[in-house]
Amino acid sequence: MSFLYSDSSENTPEERSGHIAVYYNGHILVWGGYHDIEWYHDEDDIVMVDRYLSNYQLWLYNLETKSWCEKYGDLEDLIPPPLSGSCAICIGNKMYLFGGHTPSSGTSAEIFVLDLKSYIWQRITDDLEGEIQPSPRDKFGCWQHNDCIVYFGGYGVPPSLASRPPNKAGEFIMNTVDRLPDRRGWNNYVFMLDTEQMKWIIPEIKGDPPSPRAAFATAKIASRAYLFGGRFMDTRLNDLHYLDLDKWQWSGSLTTAGCVPEGRTWHSLTAVSDKHLFLYGGLNNNSDALGDAYILDTESLVWSQIPTDASLPSSKTVRMWHTACNTSTPGEVVIFGGSSKSILKYENPAIQEVIIFRFSALPLSRLAGDAVLKYCRQMKSILKNLQSLGKHGIIHDSAACQASGAWPSLRGRETRLYKILLPVKLAVLGLA
Repeated sequence: MSFLYSDSSENTPEERSGHIAVYYNGHILVWGGYHDIEWYHDEDDIVMVDRYLSNYQLWLYNLETKSWCEKYGDLEDLIPPPLSGSCAICIGNKMYLFGGHTPSSGTSAEIFVLDLKSYIWQRITDDLEGEIQPSPRDKFGCWQHNDCIVYFGGYGVPPSLASRPPNKAGEFIMNTVDRLPDRRGWNNYVFMLDTEQMKWIIPEIKGDPPSPRAAFATAKIASRAYLFGGRFMDTRLNDLHYLDLDKWQWSGSLTTAGCVPEGRTWHSLTAVSDKHLFLYGGLNNNSDALGDAYILDTESLVWSQIPTDASLPSSKTVRMWHTACNTSTPGEVVIFGGSSKSILKYENPAIQEVIIFRFSALPLSRLAGDAVLKYCRQMKSILKNLQSLGKHGIIHDSAACQASGAWPSLRGRETRLYKILLPVKLAVLGLA
């Protein structure tokens, strides 16, 4: 396993937690979330306000150049509101965004589609068929299965009569432990969105389901949709379940061994091979943000803890409510954003850096591309320095210096690289 802490480029998205991120065509697409808990004094009261990020703005992280660019959606009336705790899945050239929490109206049951070619949003909530549709929720989970998206659990308002599944399909349990002004709770319902038929379906599922929960993590290997942890009432769980999406049967709580992770929420779970899951970060039962990492062998059901980069400060590696995406490179996981401290303690130092974990060797073409990019950047930096030296009279005529073999004020590798790379200076600058 290798660990890469990617330095921020000049143009980067704002720090955030609770955003969505998906992999598409060599890029990680990031949208939404919030950051910066601001405090307003209203007479004797202090009011906590979450600053939600722009709903018009999309960010794309190029995995080859390790750089960001921003895009903007079109058709303002169809753009989703600012959200946190949503779920997003890419199918073909479309990204489906469902649910989440809005700063203005609470949890949402809206669903939007983003065309990944044109970056145009479309609201499809009212276009979907199905006798029963999901109630508003956030901090839930989802998996893609063929052309369908399967949603599980979450936190939100009680389902109305029109959105309440049959009793055997799950349950909703009200939050009785937090003193909140609204009436919300947890559920363990399963809904499936068929993106071909544009229809909501409640599948008939056998077996013992997980308890109602929210802020858990999900991953998928073959037809098995895994979930780990999450919160129910005042407990952050560390149980593991899977739903067989071909047989529509729950596994029940799986008995695991080894270095079993402690209970947590707002962590990530990602498949890194055809039998291994990677768990990272989260928030534990002491409300401490975590920076630990684990691998689960899904055949032996044994957990192993793996080290992260000890040379980095905890503020760089500790993450909660971040995102983790697989890429087209087997065993590669890209982590973005999150918070390095508990958002429940009102500290919320949100993060904008990228961490890349690699659990298998990169293909030769990718290694070659990375090497070229690395030295192109070095060449650009060296050439800029040399231009600066020329402006200050240290190097007057590069052609004359080259002809005479004199390279004043340059030493070591810089001298050698400059001699080699000077003929391709214009090409290099064109690549930069």
